[in-house]
Amino acid sequence: MALGLVTHAILARAVGPADYGILGFAIAVISYFGVIAALGIDTWATREIAADRSRIREVTGTATALRLSLSAVSFVAVIILISLWDRGPIVGAVVLIQGASLFIASLSFDFAFQGLERMEAVARRQVLSAVLALAGVAASLNLGGDIVVVAAVLQCAAAAAALVMIWEFTRAVGLPVIGRGILTTWRGILQETAPMAVTGLLVTLYAYIDIVMLGFLRTSAEVGLYSASVRILAIGLVVSTVLRTAILPVLARLHGSPDERREAGAHNATFVTTAGGLAAAGGFVLAPDILTLIYGNDFREAETVLRLLMINLLFANVAEVFHTQLVAWRLQNQQMLIMMGGAVLNIALNFVAIPRFGMEGAALATIASTLLVVVLAAWTLRQNGYETHAFLMARSLLLAGAVGALGWRLNIPLEGALVRLVAIGFGLSAVYIAAAFALRIVRFDATLRYFTRT
Repeated sequence: MALGLVTHAILARAVGPADYGILGFAIAVISYFGVIAALGIDTWATREIAADRSRIREVTGTATALRLSLSAVSFVAVIILISLWDRGPIVGAVVLIQGASLFIASLSFDFAFQGLERMEAVARRQVLSAVLALAGVAASLNLGGDIVVVAAVLQCAAAAAALVMIWEFTRAVGLPVIGRGILTTWRGILQETAPMAVTGLLVTLYAYIDIVMLGFLRTSAEVGLYSASVRILAIGLVVSTVLRTAILPVLARLHGSPDERREAGAHNATFVTTAGGLAAAGGFVLAPDILTLIYGNDFREAETVLRLLMINLLFANVAEVFHTQLVAWRLQNQQMLIMMGGAVLNIALNFVAIPRFGMEGAALATIASTLLVVVLAAWTLRQNGYETHAFLMARSLLLAGAVGALGWRLNIPLEGALVRLVAIGFGLSAVYIAAAFALRIVRFDATLRYFTRT
């Protein structure tokens, strides 16, 4: 993630908000076609390989062939879409190049190594792709390359990393194979993965609809400013994303032990919302400085958007806690309906807010839809007899809101974005952490000991 942020920071500074917005729009559009090309097949393959490793070559071959076929269908749909809209040749070219990611993702054997529990291979591919992308983007920009060239470089980096992973796979287990009756097998796979595909589509719709609608309804510059802010928001969700991987199997294992389950959930809820609250408070106060340091002065216009997204970050971390609980306790169908409600509200509000308020309207729509998801998830957990830890998380949110409001109200007059980021960031962190300990909102030592023990 760090290398990716550096790559996009270099790119955004070099090409400016408008061209960066073209790339952000292309990524968002292709993400929807990516759902069609995936349809939960990777999850199916990981589970099958984990259950019977002797079938890894057949499962990998079957899954890859199916994904490549679906990618071809999706790519044809991309071509049709480009021919129908009037977005200009540069936007069409970048979207078409980004469409290559459909095939590259199909050839990335992450699912196979996940099934083997060899996550280091997945990490190597991701790091290699990020390093090649960083080097390629820097080189192409130095040689005067435009956004079309940069988009091609990014796909070449991803393709090279995927080929290295294929080579590593063949060295470890041999070439993938395709068994007989492939069409019947594919039909069975798609029937099994249909619920996962629907959920994946809803999650993608929810995540990218604001960028896509900004691309159709506003300027590329606004898309670029908004996309830059969304990347910063993603950094604020790192703690919840990483911790979800660790806590999910624990909560699932403790499903039938209410007291132990409640303890595990409480540690997860307080740690995620307290750490996320610090990121949100700091991001809210230092929004213009963060944008300037990462993306340059041209992106300071996104100050209000980033501050709104930092408010959203508070509730997004609560939503992440609830989603982890819903999945761990086998409430996936309810989770799907919750995401559907959030997506519908997000789309409706974006249609109203974007034409009138632009990228700030998109950010406000995101906050509203996240709040709806939080409320529906909490209600669902309560209706099914599970704890929500609402009081614990509310204390963290109130602390973050108070510290963020205090830092914003003081408006300490320091010159230089870096100086402000270090000085004010350190001061806010010290106040926040001291208050969290004094008010007994979280005990980091006890939480860390718990996660280490479990």
